[in-house]
Amino acid sequence: MKSNATLPTVKRQLLFTLLSLLMLSFTTQAQTFWTPVSNEDSYPIAGSPDIGTTTHTSCYSLSNMGFYGSSEDLVVSGWDDAGTPSGVAWRRLVTGSFGSVIIAQGIIPYNNVQDLEVGILQSGAGWEIYVAYYLGGTGHMLDVYDWNPGGVTLLYSIPLSATPVYGRISMDCHKLYGLALAWEDNGIHSMTGLSGSPTTTYGGDVLLNGTNGYSVPDVAFTHTGSGLNVHYVYLNQAGGYLEESYYDYFALMSAPSGSTILQMVEDQNFLSNERRYAYPNMDAPDHYNKDNWAYTYTVDNQNISVRLVDYFSSIFPVTRVVNDNSILPSAPINSSNNMSPFLSYDHHMTSTASINVGWYSTQMNPMTGMAASYVHLQMDQYGTGLVAMPPDYHAIPNNRGNASNTPVLSFSKQNEMCHYLYTVFPEMGYQMQHKYHPWSTSPFKSTETAAVNTECEHDARIEELRRAKASVKLAAYPNPFTDRVSLAIPAELQTEEANVRIVDVMGKQVGSYNGILLQANNYLADLSQTLPPGNYLLTVDAGNTCHETIKVTKSK
Repeated sequence: MKSNATLPTVKRQLLFTLLSLLMLSFTTQAQTFWTPVSNEDSYPIAGSPDIGTTTHTSCYSLSNMGFYGSSEDLVVSGWDDAGTPSGVAWRRLVTGSFGSVIIAQGIIPYNNVQDLEVGILQSGAGWEIYVAYYLGGTGHMLDVYDWNPGGVTLLYSIPLSATPVYGRISMDCHKLYGLALAWEDNGIHSMTGLSGSPTTTYGGDVLLNGTNGYSVPDVAFTHTGSGLNVHYVYLNQAGGYLEESYYDYFALMSAPSGSTILQMVEDQNFLSNERRYAYPNMDAPDHYNKDNWAYTYTVDNQNISVRLVDYFSSIFPVTRVVNDNSILPSAPINSSNNMSPFLSYDHHMTSTASINVGWYSTQMNPMTGMAASYVHLQMDQYGTGLVAMPPDYHAIPNNRGNASNTPVLSFSKQNEMCHYLYTVFPEMGYQMQHKYHPWSTSPFKSTETAAVNTECEHDARIEELRRAKASVKLAAYPNPFTDRVSLAIPAELQTEEANVRIVDVMGKQVGSYNGILLQANNYLADLSQTLPPGNYLLTVDAGNTCHETIKVTKSK
């Protein structure tokens, strides 16, 4: 009887021991940060130039693009920190080499800038690089460069604001034609662009309704069968919440400068942390069945939070903490110092999209005995499961002990037209690291194929918008000019109230006019005689239908 009574206890003890060993094994495995099998290199390297202690990075990527008769991968990246050297790195790569074969590369230097954001759009048969940033003490700017086989050439700069007070600026691109900007200047402002008509045309500078006092905006496109929308996230620090909203892209392209739009607010995410401060990074699937979106942030530099909505599962947004083992099956590493989270969607075209989340962590990696540095995980679109195998955290850098002392990484937000997840991050030694994670390898593995999507449900509507922009096009004559320049103004616009701004290629405003559009020619006639030879941009907002930017050249 005694032995019979003891047997269940022995079994229970044995079972407990086995479970303990399994849990220990799982914990040990879960604390391992798996290294992705992908190419990594440095550019620029230390001294060419030094990148300084950057606190912001940005990147963008396209695969298998026609570049002046050849098929290439095109990637750009940017880094910045106020008071240190900053810049944009552009690279042309052999398609299929995953960054290991470089055709050409170069640096565009910047100084005294913050939030330097980069993107690529197609313009006619060529390519353009878009660079948005805040210039210290001056305001927000957008620079546009022609990208050609010989390198890059500055086409023009557009001053977006004239505020001497820093405020965040963000940018996203859609397919090869769409541009969206959001910046902070006594409220959240936005402007959109449409490339290839044959040059880029822009909507007006609009203010998002009720956002005075809001800060740190980010922006992302969504495109479903129902429409092309621009999504925003921004912080109401006084109220202690992050707000997400959206507005129709085509309406933004038609909005006049100075107008206020009534954006559709979808979500207010109230923060429980006493600091009530978060710096959100947002992304969304470029083409999808639903207008899903997500953004990541941390309020305590420990918990990495993702706020998201998956309309396949629920109409209500949820918050997922991805590193505390509350939802995702990974061991908690939120007791460590975790900071600067960033996310991007994979390029799924079905109902199985996934979200990449990366950040910097001081958690020790038992395999190396060093801090894990930049880490990543890949979760499903509702944040309830991990996608990549092994189901765990993944180390990003090859040299995990060499992260910058101001660590920040970024993923390319354009993944549906790229064969890999392009990632950039700074390292000690003042150099920028580039990593190319093929979708077909594990980690950073998705369930979708590596096909590049080039279709867009609204291509016909985009062409219609381009024709509409061209149908009321203002013309400058003569162009180039030697003495005076004038505008050819359609009859329906001649008596409209207008704002005309003239800037040089560095974005410095050299003249402005407010009044009846027809009388602007008198002002231009006097101004143009005083201008030195060079290239200039005339930006005209007239009535509710005319929002034009015209490049003019004064010859010697």
